[in-house]
Amino acid sequence: MEKAAPPVAPPPAVIELDDAPPSLTVWENNEEKTLPLTWPSRAGTHTVAFKAPGYKDLTLSLRPEVDRRISLKKMKREHAGSQKKDGASAALRNLDI
Repeated sequence: MEKAAPPVAPPPAVIELDDAPPSLTVWENNEEKTLPLTWPSRAGTHTVAFKAPGYKDLTLSLRPEVDRRISLKKMKREHAGSQKKDGASAALRNLDI
């Protein structure tokens, strides 16, 4: 009797960014991520924070299933003179990708 071949893991899903502001950093669970974002396909939902000087933080829930490109045009510039408070909630938008 022949042994069955072990299941082959799907290739990782790669998430690339468009329209990223200068000096963008990307965070998940207090850990800075490198670009492009890469996770095993179908690895569940990841909550990721995008941060850049002069912009309000943007938090997205990403579900990596296939390679995708997402736009960060939604990142809003902070108004001059506004101060960010600790614990301020960031915009949250769920994307199934």
